[in-house]
Amino acid sequence: MLAAVFTLVFVAIRAALVPVMPDQPGFSILIPAILLAGLSGGLFTVSLTIILCLAAMWGLSEAFNLTPTVPGAFIAPALIFVLIGATCGVVGASLRYCVRKLYKTHARLQASIAKEHSTSDELRAMINQVSSGIIRTTTDGVILEANEQFARMISRPMDQIIGHNVIGFTHPDDRALTTQRLSDYVTPGQNDWQFEKRYISPDGRTIHVLLDVRSLRHPDGTAYGFVCIVVDVTTARKTEAALSQSRHDFYSVADTIPVMMWLSDNDNINRFVNRAYFEFAGKPVDQVSTQEWKDLLHPDDYATTVNQFVVGLKSRQAFQLQARYRRHDGKYRWVRSILQPRYDRDGVQKGIIGTAFDVTDAVEAATRIQESEARFRAIADSAPAIIWMVDTDGNTEFGNRRFRSTFGGNPPHHLISAIRGMMAPEDLPAFDQTLEDATREERRFSYLGPVHHAAFGTRWLHTEAAPRYDLQGRLAGFTGVSLDVTESQRAERELKRSNERLEERVSAALAEKAAAEAELVRAHRLEAVGRLTGGVAHDFNNLLTVIMGGLEIIRKTDDPARRQKMAEAALAAARRGERLTGQLLAFSRRQTLRPASIDLNALIREGEPLLHKAVGEGMSLQFKLKRGLAPTLVDAAKFEAALINLLVNARDASPSDAQICVETADYVVHPPAAPMLALNLPASDATPASAIHPSDLPPGRYVRVTVADNGSGMTDDVLKRVFEPFFTTKGVGHGTGLGLSQVYGFTRQSGGSISIQSSPDTGTRMNLFLPWHMFSPCPAEATPDTEAEPRPVPDATTEAAADTAPKRLLMVEDDPGVAEVTATFLRSEGFDVDLARNATEALACLEHNHYEFLLSDILMPGGISGIELARRVETQWPDMHIILSSGFPGEVETLRLSAWTFLPKPYTPAQLRTLLAHKKDQTP
Repeated sequence: MLAAVFTLVFVAIRAALVPVMPDQPGFSILIPAILLAGLSGGLFTVSLTIILCLAAMWGLSEAFNLTPTVPGAFIAPALIFVLIGATCGVVGASLRYCVRKLYKTHARLQASIAKEHSTSDELRAMINQVSSGIIRTTTDGVILEANEQFARMISRPMDQIIGHNVIGFTHPDDRALTTQRLSDYVTPGQNDWQFEKRYISPDGRTIHVLLDVRSLRHPDGTAYGFVCIVVDVTTARKTEAALSQSRHDFYSVADTIPVMMWLSDNDNINRFVNRAYFEFAGKPVDQVSTQEWKDLLHPDDYATTVNQFVVGLKSRQAFQLQARYRRHDGKYRWVRSILQPRYDRDGVQKGIIGTAFDVTDAVEAATRIQESEARFRAIADSAPAIIWMVDTDGNTEFGNRRFRSTFGGNPPHHLISAIRGMMAPEDLPAFDQTLEDATREERRFSYLGPVHHAAFGTRWLHTEAAPRYDLQGRLAGFTGVSLDVTESQRAERELKRSNERLEERVSAALAEKAAAEAELVRAHRLEAVGRLTGGVAHDFNNLLTVIMGGLEIIRKTDDPARRQKMAEAALAAARRGERLTGQLLAFSRRQTLRPASIDLNALIREGEPLLHKAVGEGMSLQFKLKRGLAPTLVDAAKFEAALINLLVNARDASPSDAQICVETADYVVHPPAAPMLALNLPASDATPASAIHPSDLPPGRYVRVTVADNGSGMTDDVLKRVFEPFFTTKGVGHGTGLGLSQVYGFTRQSGGSISIQSSPDTGTRMNLFLPWHMFSPCPAEATPDTEAEPRPVPDATTEAAADTAPKRLLMVEDDPGVAEVTATFLRSEGFDVDLARNATEALACLEHNHYEFLLSDILMPGGISGIELARRVETQWPDMHIILSSGFPGEVETLRLSAWTFLPKPYTPAQLRTLLAHKKDQTP
């Protein structure tokens, strides 16, 4: 089609030029047609166009007679046309081919460019979507490109990343490492590497990253940059740290638990064992981890245990084993193992997790319990009594052989109901009440009564039952023993009748025995009183001999010096009699005491010089006083006298170079133990063996004062009589025998007691126990128990000058001798004295006269004592000064809380003068 079109067009142009060119073929006009055919259709189109052009030109020549008549005139131009046209056609076809190829190449180039753009966008999208950061940097670390994940990773916008050096984002501790790595991997041959570092976010958060770096190099191998894949491993590192800590905690807990723990694989090789496992095996870790547990099995347990292990594994469930295993010391121990198969996520068994407990003690205890139970059953079955156990509802839990045989070999399910069924109706209320009270109060109960059984008739049963408790301390039931006491009841009735017959004879015998004992006691008392009165009479006879002889000489002699000497001897004898009376009163615990709160340690330290003098120069006196205070409530003077008495006795019983020691210590007397001792507690533990106090010392806290010597000691006979008055082991004239009696009376009157530890040739320890009395170390205030010291008395002449008016005094005294002597002395002192023999006469005198002073005896005839008289006088005449006197000092105890003054007999004129002078000072 292209060839025909091009041929027609250019042939038409030649036809149009015929007038211009009438005699030429004009093939040159057709050359563009050949060229266009080559450009449009290629060589085939060129060949067809040449043929068509030749045919068209031949016809045109014929039609217009364009070819001259010369032969060959058409052929020559035609050949030239063919040659030129072919050349132009080839050129046009070649040009056409080049243009088409160029077009296709352009199209492919455009497609490549479009695909490149698409691929670049996709690659950018993919890079931005990956979970890792990707950056491209220079060899100095300046970031040229980065994806969005990297920006999110370090919490910075892209404009603060591109063009900035990675060193600025790096943790300060990792910057030197980063710089070193950048310089190391620029060198040829180092293309890929990994390392871990930390980045810092703007908010100070640390990001752990793993860098996978690839070097970018020119063809000559020179590095011009790096491409890095940045993986955030912060969570992984935290997880690893937490996992490491968790593993450490697990190992710590596993090693702390006193239970063997292990984890093994399918080959039964231990992959983990704890410290308890190590300690049991006694081997290092590397040996334990590859050890076969079967090697430790006891030979007798090997087959059974291995078989149970195989069966347990096949069950794919947790199972237990108990066998004997050899410990590292060679001893076999009972071990209970709990094993659990472990599986992976796919359910494939990976091994075993196991724990093991050393249950040797429990197994041995269970064995002992079984043996104990067997012994208990054997004992219970051999006992001739009915032994039973019931719960709180009365259900039978145990019965011995006698119990089973009693109920026909088939013990009742509910024992209480069975027993009630065998009792008479009238006995049921008492039995039910006893059982109810015992259950409610959880206590033992006892019941004696008859029961009736078809097999053995009516029998008397004595039942004793005790409560039984569970491990939580709750009442679990009762354990009881029932005895057939029918024969004993019959014997008891017979015995009762026999007792009734013997009662009269026994009563008579007891009365006779009581009379004999009373006579014996009275004889002992008379003997003791005889010894006491004999000693008192002996000493007082000596004193009266001196007094009577001295008075007789005074009456008969006119020599003033002799009279003075005899008067002094008589007065000294009277004072010895006063001291003897005081010692007797101390023994009888009737002496006058002035107790005060004192520290015995301080008192002993203050009196050390006096105590050393009492012992003497040749002996060694030591003091071992307790630390701190030794507080008590005693009369300090009487205590010092008692201590000196003990030291003198220790001195006299010891050799010349002896050692005497004074000790103080705390001592506690515990209350007596309960009548019923605890189970399995020996009776000897109820009273401490170290107790040294007397048995009659009340429980409480005491201060113990001990005087110890290494002298000759005492025999048992001496120890029995050592506190008796006038008993002494010293020679004649070397002791009165009242020293220890006085100490004994003082300690008992002070609320304590005394004990002696002594045996021949071992020395003696005298122990005084005085009640502990804590006090505050503050200045003591006046109390009713303390008696103020009388103030100094002015000289009699001064007193007379100050007050010339005589003071009136009413003296009430039933003893004429005492009244006469005292009245004579008082009148010589300037008092106006009236005498009354009893309280009735005194009240009559008081009704008619005024008196400033009342001096009265306490014990008087007439039914009114001196204390009752003082009460009446204090009520009616409150301004009168009252002085009470008695030769029985025990009366002073009733005067402690009163304001009256007590004057003990015997008293001297000087004591009475001082007391009255003190009362005068108090007279308004």
